[in-house]
Amino acid sequence: MLLLVVLAVMACFALMRVCFLVTNKPRSPSSRVCVVLGSGGHTSELLDIIGSIDNSQWLRMEPLYVVSTTDKHSERFAREFEGRNGRRECSVAFIPRAREVGQSYFTSIGTTLRAIFASFRVVYRHNASTILCNGPGVCVPIVIADLMMACVTFRRRARLGYFESFTCVDHLSASGTLLRRVSDVFTVQWPGLSSPVIEFVSPFAVGDDRPLLTMNRAKKAIVTVGSTKFDLLMQSIDTPLFFAALKRFGFDHVLIQYGTSEYTFKHSDGAGTGVRVELVKYKPELSKEFSSVGLLITHGGAATILEALRARTTCVAVPNTMLMSDHQSGFARALHRKHLLVACAAHEIVQTLANGDFSSLVEFHESKAERYAPYLRRLLQQ
Repeated sequence: MLLLVVLAVMACFALMRVCFLVTNKPRSPSSRVCVVLGSGGHTSELLDIIGSIDNSQWLRMEPLYVVSTTDKHSERFAREFEGRNGRRECSVAFIPRAREVGQSYFTSIGTTLRAIFASFRVVYRHNASTILCNGPGVCVPIVIADLMMACVTFRRRARLGYFESFTCVDHLSASGTLLRRVSDVFTVQWPGLSSPVIEFVSPFAVGDDRPLLTMNRAKKAIVTVGSTKFDLLMQSIDTPLFFAALKRFGFDHVLIQYGTSEYTFKHSDGAGTGVRVELVKYKPELSKEFSSVGLLITHGGAATILEALRARTTCVAVPNTMLMSDHQSGFARALHRKHLLVACAAHEIVQTLANGDFSSLVEFHESKAERYAPYLRRLLQQ
C-alpha cells in the first residue's frame, strides 16, 4: 500500500513538472542552437529558413546539426551551408531514425525509444537553448529528450522553433501535431492551417502579376526521383510510348536519375525513337541543370519541386503515393491548382505528355527569404 502511495505521488509530481515545462517560459537564449535536419526537402527548406537571418548574427551562434544515421546527404548540405556563410567547421551529431518510411507503427515503438535514448546524449552534451526544426520525424526524439532532461535536472526546457514544411497543405504533419503545444514559434505556409497560435508565412510573393511560363526549347529532358525509390514511375516511363511522346515534343536526350530504385530498364536505348537515354543513380547538384532543360518530370518531393519552380522550368510532378500517408499528392495538387506545374499519377504520364498543353502554367514568384527572420530573432533574441 505504501509503495502505491509513493508511486502515485511520484506520478503526480512528474505530471505537474511536465505541465510546468510546457506552459512556462523556456530558458534564456544562448549561442548554442540545435538544428534538426530531415532528409530531402526538409533539409533544404530548413537551411533556407536559417539563411534568412543576417549572416553576421548567425556566425555568433554555435550550431549543432542533428541528422539521422540513415540520411546520406544532410551532413554534407549542412557543412556546405556553413562553409558558404564563412564558418570553417560545424558540429554534426547522428541519432537513429525513429521510424523508417513504410515501417509499421508497432515496430516503430522500439526504434523510437532507441532514438530518444540516443537523443539524451546529444541534448546533454550540447545543452542548446534553442531547437529549430521543420517536421522530420527525427526532431520528435530530440524534443522529447530535452523535455525529459528538464524534468530530471530541474532546468527550463529549450526554446522550440517549428517551421512546418511547404508540403503540408491541408493538415499538419505528425511531428507538427505532436509538437504544436510545446513550440514557442510555430509557422505554416498554407493559410488553411493557421490559427491564433499558429502563424502563417506565405511562400508566394504578394501583389505580383505572374506572367505565363515560357517553355524552354532545349532538347534535353530530366526525370528524377532524387535519392528515393519510385519503381512505379520508372515502369511508367520505360515504354516506347513515353519516348515517342518525348520525341514529338522535340527532345532527343533524357537524363533519368533513378535513385534507390531496383527497377531494371528494358528500353535504355530509347526504344528506337532516337531519344538518347542517360541513366544515373544519383547526381549531386542536379538542380543546377534545371534551368537549361525543356522539361522536368519529378516525384513530389518539396526540394526538387521548389528548385524547379525557382528555375522557371516546365515541371510535371508525379507524387509517390506510397510515402508516409501520401503526403506528396496534396502538395502537388495544390501547386497544380495554382498553375505552377502539372500534376499527374505515374500511370498517366504518357497521356499527360500526349495532351501536351502547358500553356496555362505561370511563373513562380517566391516571397523573400527574410520572411522568417523575425521569428528567428524572436527565438535567438538577436
